[in-house]
Amino acid sequence: MFLWSLFSLRNTSVCKQIIITRANYYRHGGKTKTAQYSPVFDLLQCAQKYRLINTIYEWLDSGSFMGRHAWKRVVKRTISEVEYAYWESSCRLYTKLSLYTSIITRIEPCVWWTIAKCRPWLNKCCKMMVRLVTNEHKLHTNIKHSDSMHKNKLCILCNTNSVETVEHFLLYCQPLESQRNVVFSCIKECSTDAVFNSFMALPGYAKIKFILGSNVLNLDIMLFTDILINCTPQVYFMYELRNMLDELSSG
Repeated sequence: MFLWSLFSLRNTSVCKQIIITRANYYRHGGKTKTAQYSPVFDLLQCAQKYRLINTIYEWLDSGSFMGRHAWKRVVKRTISEVEYAYWESSCRLYTKLSLYTSIITRIEPCVWWTIAKCRPWLNKCCKMMVRLVTNEHKLHTNIKHSDSMHKNKLCILCNTNSVETVEHFLLYCQPLESQRNVVFSCIKECSTDAVFNSFMALPGYAKIKFILGSNVLNLDIMLFTDILINCTPQVYFMYELRNMLDELSSG
């Protein structure tokens, strides 16, 4: 906004004449060591970082500067797009965050943070859900000291020779079937038959995204939050049950 304030000064203003001169100098490659000490240079570098420099060059060419509120909207939208692209590319450097990036699609407090804030007694449950989303759980697929040993990643609760992924834990592990049905019942209680049938018709990966906080059915946000609040304690109990059975099987 400071840069906009300078460009919006009267044409007779010395400050405006200086910044226009500096901007043209920067535009044509005048980036000497002396010029780098100028605060205008820092402002223009920041504009270039956030892809706003071409807009400034258009101002210089036309001599017409947009209004304060219009510029504010442009800055907010452009910075959000750049920061999101940087955040998304950073997450893609880590394979264990693949589920996280498919569920969290905007840089804002996730639904679990919102639920924990409004329902403090669900804090432990929300922490567990975030661990599942970010692959920081106790499932065997997350065993670090034996990454080269595929058999150590298999689920030891059932005899299907399946890798114990989040999807296997939530949808397919046979010893957890009864608790899984309780989770599905909680979803049915808070929704209509049409919504529940749509949920059950989802493919496996879409189902776990829904349970872990992605509104893949595009439901009303209040309805979706109520469903999560209702079923999260049962998912937490299911996770604790899995850990207990895992300890007994290992022992």
